[in-house]
Amino acid sequence: MNKLHIKVRVAIVAMALAMVPAAFSQSTSTAPAGHKGRLGFHVGLMMDYLDLSDAQRGQVKQVIASEKPTLIPLMQQLVGTKQQILQEVSGGTFDQAKISALASQQSQTQMQLNVEKAKIMAQIFNLLTPDQKTKAVSFLQKRASRFEQHLQNVQQKSSSEQ
Repeated sequence: MNKLHIKVRVAIVAMALAMVPAAFSQSTSTAPAGHKGRLGFHVGLMMDYLDLSDAQRGQVKQVIASEKPTLIPLMQQLVGTKQQILQEVSGGTFDQAKISALASQQSQTQMQLNVEKAKIMAQIFNLLTPDQKTKAVSFLQKRASRFEQHLQNVQQKSSSEQ
């Protein structure tokens, strides 16, 4: 597998993590106003940055809408598992076996969610022109690089405080 092919795959997954949850929550009417607006901005930003046509925007919305029935239960499972872990931890006793089982369940759900997001992003990526694909990969690589730098800064700060 060549480097460009790997970079495109990484970009698709990164776009999934960046755009899909944002698009999902943007159109979810039960999201809190501040949360809903902030996430919706990320979708709009990416669509504006890539200069998607109205037809492409409509197609992206269709892809996301068609996948919501798959995403909603997975997201609900994640929330439910997080709540169960919180209840266990705040209960005053620590049952490592129970927490491990919940963490394993959460990990499996997160993996399924990541696969679905990647599937959605592959569909969206196929809607882009070659120039838009190149621009998206570049944008996402820069974003990943900034995040990596942020993590390094956090590690350095943590090390210096010890």
